Parts: sequence; C-alpha cells; structure tokens
Amino acid sequence: MEGISDRSASFTTAIAFADDGILRVFTGSIYGTLTTEPRGTNGFGYDPIFSLSDGRTLAELSLTEKSAISHRARALSAFKAWFLDRYGSSR
Repeated sequence: MEGISDRSASFTTAIAFADDGILRVFTGSIYGTLTTEPRGTNGFGYDPIFSLSDGRTLAELSLTEKSAISHRARALSAFKAWFLDRYGSSR
C-alpha cells in the first residue's frame, strides 16, 4: 500500500438467524486504519496492522480489551439482545 494516503479500514461480522421463516441479520463493525509497520505481539492475522483511534493496534491490546471491542463481540451482543427480548432468558 505504499503511496496510498487513505489507509482507513473496517472489519464487519454478520450473524444470521432464521426466525419462523424470517432471516434476521445482526452486524458488528470496528473501524481504524492500516499501519505502515506491524506492532504488537498479541492476536493473529491483521491485528498487528489494524490501528484504533487511540493509536494502538489490535495486537497491542490485551485479550480482555480486544474482546470488549471486537466486531464479532458487537455482532453477538446485538443478536443476544434481540434473542433475549424475543424469547426471554428462559431458553
């Protein structure tokens, strides 16, 4: 990506659930920028080059910090909220 000035990036997870014949999709996203050099030792894949608004890469976060803001966690949280509202916590 040498010479590319717009280094903005995002990752999105979608969770689909078929509910009485209706497909429901829940998404979660995380936004940041791609670094020019990898930083950090935690995580995997794109984590060392995906920088958050505070300047840290995902690989520089603890597992607890990353789990709290991940696109997967956000999608799952949206699904969980809907599911509990629809079906209650007894299921």
